[in-house]
This record gives sequence, structure tokens and C-alpha cells, in this order.
Amino acid sequence: MILAILLAAAEPAPKNAIEAERAFAADAQKLGQWTAFRKYASSAAVMFVPRVVSARQWLRDKKDPPKSVRWQLAQSFQSCDGLTAINLGPWQRPDGSFGYFTTVWFYEDGLIAGPRWLWAYDAGDTLRTPMRAPAKPKIRRAACNEIQAAPNPWRYPIPSVPSPDSPEAQEAKLHARDHTLRYDYKVDAAGNRQFSAWLWNGRVFEQILNQTVAAPK
Repeated sequence: MILAILLAAAEPAPKNAIEAERAFAADAQKLGQWTAFRKYASSAAVMFVPRVVSARQWLRDKKDPPKSVRWQLAQSFQSCDGLTAINLGPWQRPDGSFGYFTTVWFYEDGLIAGPRWLWAYDAGDTLRTPMRAPAKPKIRRAACNEIQAAPNPWRYPIPSVPSPDSPEAQEAKLHARDHTLRYDYKVDAAGNRQFSAWLWNGRVFEQILNQTVAAPK
């Protein structure tokens, strides 16, 4: 046990959102699926089951399945300062099903645990045709000139998790620390979800994602 702790401590910390995603995926295979999700979840991370829930609360007593889902990084949209990113790529379950994931990462300047990469949003859906991940993920970073601050109700840092018991729509509008990356999500009472994201291109905020996920039947 002591040796395992020492080896884990010796592992280099991810330097960016690309390395964080790869470390997350690797730990899912080494440590267990939900153990890895807990390891990298921020205190306000959200998941969808299908309504919004606190990831840490939902994952707290989850036992790891015998075999973990596998996933690969295909794209990464990053803020100008590189401290916030939205990663996308394909996943495959042991039962043969497949789909895509969308994960929002941010760099936390933790005073107690120290600086580290954590995820704040994790979601996705199944696909009819498998998504392919390139040998090297495609990276797109926001422009750094003439940045426009996000107006209300856009917020940073990550706000509190909406109540899963609320009969009304659950939603949040969030932005990167440097304001160059924005995303929002909305879940209606039935569990249908909408996720959108925008990246500053130096002139305007360009929409980079617009995902609609139907509630499970």
C-alpha cells in the first residue's frame, strides 16, 4: 500500500487539459471507472442522469464496474490563457456500445490540494456511427486580443450545482477566467439537454458546439 502511494505521488501532474484528459482515461483503466471520475472531479462538477446532479455526491458510493469505459481525445477548445478547455472525443463501452463525450476542464489554484486540473462538466451521448479520434487531437485556442468581459448572468468560477429536485429547467452560463471561452447548458423537466459553447476569435464569440441530447426513454 505504501509503495502504491509513493508511486502515485511520483507521477507527474498533468500540465494542460490534453494531459489531464489522457491521465483521466488511463486512470479509469488502472484504478477503476468511478474512482477515476472522483479523482478528477471539482467540488462543483456536474453530471446528467439525466437531470443535473452534483458529480461528487452521485459518485460517492458508486462501485467501479468490472471493466471501465474507454475514451480517446479528438478535439480540444482552449481559452487564451490555456486554463480552461472543452475536450471532445469518442468512447466505447465493454458491451460494444459507443458514443462521444464532452468534458470541461479548468486549472484550479488550490491552496490545500495544490494547483491541479479538474473537470467541471462531463456529458455525452451514444452515436449511430463511431467517432474516430485522430493520432493527434485537434487543438483550437481562443484569440487573446480585445477580449470582451462576459456580462451577467455569465459567471466564473463554477456556480453551485442546481437542485436536481427542482421541477423547473436547470441551467448555467459559465465562462473561462480570462473570458475567452463560454459555455452553457440547460436541462428541461423531462431531462432533455442542450449544451453550447463559444470561443473568442478576436472579433466575436464564434459558436463551436451546439449539442442536443434527448432524455432517455
